[in-house]
Amino acid sequence: MVSKGLTVIWIALLALASVHFVLPATAHAENPCKGAGKDKVIEKSNISDFHVEYQFQFSEELEKFCVKVKNKGEMNASSGFSASADNIGLKQESPILGPGESVLVTKNVTEYLNVVKDNHTVKLGAYQEFYYYNFTRELNATSSDVPSPYIKNVSVIRDQENDSTALRVETYNPSKRGYGMYVQVETFGTDGEYTIAAPQENETHPVTIPLKESSDEVVAGKVRIFDEWAESDGKFDQKEFIAKPSEDTNAWDDNFEQVPGTVDEYTYSNESAEQYREDYVDEDVLSPLEKRVGAVLSVLLVVGAVLWWRR
Repeated sequence: MVSKGLTVIWIALLALASVHFVLPATAHAENPCKGAGKDKVIEKSNISDFHVEYQFQFSEELEKFCVKVKNKGEMNASSGFSASADNIGLKQESPILGPGESVLVTKNVTEYLNVVKDNHTVKLGAYQEFYYYNFTRELNATSSDVPSPYIKNVSVIRDQENDSTALRVETYNPSKRGYGMYVQVETFGTDGEYTIAAPQENETHPVTIPLKESSDEVVAGKVRIFDEWAESDGKFDQKEFIAKPSEDTNAWDDNFEQVPGTVDEYTYSNESAEQYREDYVDEDVLSPLEKRVGAVLSVLLVVGAVLWWRR
C-alpha cells in the first residue's frame, strides 16, 4: 500500500494520461483468460471514497493478458494500469469508471515479443505493485507467421559516370517493436559487405551498400538481414538476386542456413548464375553490324545442327 500522498498523485497522473491505444475494453465480455492464475492489486484511500481493485491474469497458451478493473468506491476513478511485454510498454486508454462500474481489458502480446529470444516476460501492475509472468516460446524469425523484419525490395543501382554499382535494400518491420539489424550482401565481386538498419514498428527502412562490380556487369548474389553475428537465433530473412545491366533486379526467397560469423568465408557461390554472368552479352551495347553477324551465326549454327542430326 502506498502512502496517502502518493495515492493522490497517482490518481492525478492517471487522469491526465493523454497518449493511448484503444484497448478492447468492456464490462460484460467473457474472460478469455479463464482458468489462468489471478493476481490482485487493491488501492484504497483512508481519506476519501477512492477504492479500486485490479485483477490481473495472463494466458501463456493464448499469449494474452486479461485485466479486470472495478471501482468499489463512491467517487469516479481511472481504470489505468501498467503493462509491458519484453520491456516494450503497452500504452493504454484509461476510461473513467463511475461508482460500482467495472471494465475488462484484454490484449494479445504476440506482436510485441522479441523474436530473437526464447524467454519472455509480461509485466502487469498498478500503483507500484507489479506481477511478472515469465514463459518460454521459441519463435522462428524467418517464418511468415511470426511478425519480424523482412526484406521488402532489392535493387541494383548503376552509376555509369563513375562505373560503379550499389545494392539498395528495403527492410520492413511489421511488428510492434523496433529492431536493430545487420544487412549483409555477397556477390561474385563483393565479399561480405554490410551496414546496419533499424526499422521501427510498421516502418520501411532503406539502406544502400556499395558493390565492387562495374556498371556494365551482371550482378548476382544474396542479401540477408540478421540480429547478431555468429548467433543462430535472429535469422530474419535472406534473398538471392540477379540484375542484368539494362534490366530490373530479380530477387527471390532463399533458405537462410547460416548466420555470418559462423563460417570464415563470405564468397557468393551459384554455378548457374556464374555461368550466365560469364556468357552474358548486353545487346544494347552491340553495334548494328555485330547484331547482324550474331544473328547470322545463330542461324548457321541451327542449320549445321540440323544437317548433322540427319546424317
